Amino acid sequence: SNEQDQPCLGLFDDITDPSPAACLRRSKNEYNVDILQISTERKLDIYQRIRLVNYIRKRRIHDLIDGQVLSQEVNSLAKKDPIFSDESLLTPIIDDDAILTVLEAEEDWEDEEDEQVVADAVRRAVFQ
Repeated sequence: SNEQDQPCLGLFDDITDPSPAACLRRSKNEYNVDILQISTERKLDIYQRIRLVNYIRKRRIHDLIDGQVLSQEVNSLAKKDPIFSDESLLTPIIDDDAILTVLEAEEDWEDEEDEQVVADAVRRAVFQ
């Protein structure tokens, strides 16, 4: 099976989307959180992206934070925020989290220029 078609639990609610792309699209449309844009603007590396997703999962699933409240929290995170260096957030909150497989697929971005090209292509695919 193609990992791009894996069901994916929403980042900010309990809805399961048909794919990570659909999940990211819904996060942007319903919660105004664009994970790809946050990652690009804050120049997050693969480990920081993983920490970000696991942080969202932890706050939502373990801390039971409301999705709208959490979305505002996520949008206000700065690159120097402690979560981006928190080693405990490298451990997945959800086993086989489909969103993490998508982030890892983007890991081999060469430099910023290539990264922007890939980010734009991913964004077009996700938000078409």
